[in-house]
Amino acid sequence: MAPAGFVSGGFDPDLGEDLWIEAQGFEAAAQGSFPLRALVQVKSSEKSEAATFPYDLETKHIRRWAAQPQPVFVIGVALGQPPRFYARSVDAILTEDLGGQDAMRVTAQTTRVHLPWVPDLPDYLTREITAHYRASQLILEHVTEETIEHDYFEILDRKAPEAWAKPPIASWKILWKSPRRPQHLAAVLTELARRAQVEYATLTPRPAFVVFHIYRSLLDVQRNLAAVRVDWVDPSHPKAPDIQRILGAPGGFRMRHDKGVDETREFYRSRTATPQEFAAYAQTVGTRFDAIADAVMANPAAEVWTPPLKDTFREAETLWDDGPFAPTECAQLERVLTAEHDALFEHHYVAIYRRDKLPPATVTRLLDDSAARLRDCRGAWRLFLARP
Repeated sequence: MAPAGFVSGGFDPDLGEDLWIEAQGFEAAAQGSFPLRALVQVKSSEKSEAATFPYDLETKHIRRWAAQPQPVFVIGVALGQPPRFYARSVDAILTEDLGGQDAMRVTAQTTRVHLPWVPDLPDYLTREITAHYRASQLILEHVTEETIEHDYFEILDRKAPEAWAKPPIASWKILWKSPRRPQHLAAVLTELARRAQVEYATLTPRPAFVVFHIYRSLLDVQRNLAAVRVDWVDPSHPKAPDIQRILGAPGGFRMRHDKGVDETREFYRSRTATPQEFAAYAQTVGTRFDAIADAVMANPAAEVWTPPLKDTFREAETLWDDGPFAPTECAQLERVLTAEHDALFEHHYVAIYRRDKLPPATVTRLLDDSAARLRDCRGAWRLFLARP
């Protein structure tokens, strides 16, 4: 490592890392430039020619490394002449070996990791350490929007508070892209709070607080499986102290974790179709929806729901309820099918279950509204069938 410009040293006592290393350390010290320092844990085994180095790491160590502000690498050494090196960063371990789970919530005592072979260890470490610090700028106010959207986060949706809501609450959906570490999340939340403060400073009604729904993938967005939900109270709000006290948000932030997110994600994955499978399913269920919609649009009155049409709708509804979940590629196709189903369901519900409990004029208006929505969305799913 020294010939490649690395400086290294050990730890005493050993708290879970064997070494610290610094790329171009002597040069950085001489110039007073930013230290590209990392922590390293080394594991060894007998001589091996395998493509990966499997090892059971204690999960508590992964938690510790994930909380480190410095990059952390696990290096495997297959003893031999010459030795064969394997390596993976803790950020890659969180993504690849833990499947994106929050290390702080993993209950298993150990985690099996698979370190890939790296033909040039110094080059690999230099690239990874440099990339880590390039993406670790924790004050994002002056970072370009393009860099933020590529490396840190993307705002998918903003919802201002409804005028009638009490208390008024704003809601943002965020796709978080930087490493899953506390300091990176803190940087994202600080920047989101800065933007929200500017956006809502003169809004009426002014939000009592903003909920940031933080997601790690588009599939999680589609299924509303947030990594964390954060309530933020603007400190400049006239009632900020009272709101913070009621929410239990000292410092203006309150973190909320949904229960069973990992289990729910696995359930969705097990039921999610491939794009080709969902397209075939959409054609089957969409064709049935269209046939029912044609009957309703031809006669929007409640009497259209004859026993045969009720049976047809019941069969289509069962097919819809028991069908697979859409993959991310088919999200828009699923949305237009949902719109057609909901319009049919509401027309059926009013005609069958609300007809005798509402004024005739109200029933007619609701049925006509549902029929009008069907005219807008009937068959729209066909437009998205060719682009799963």
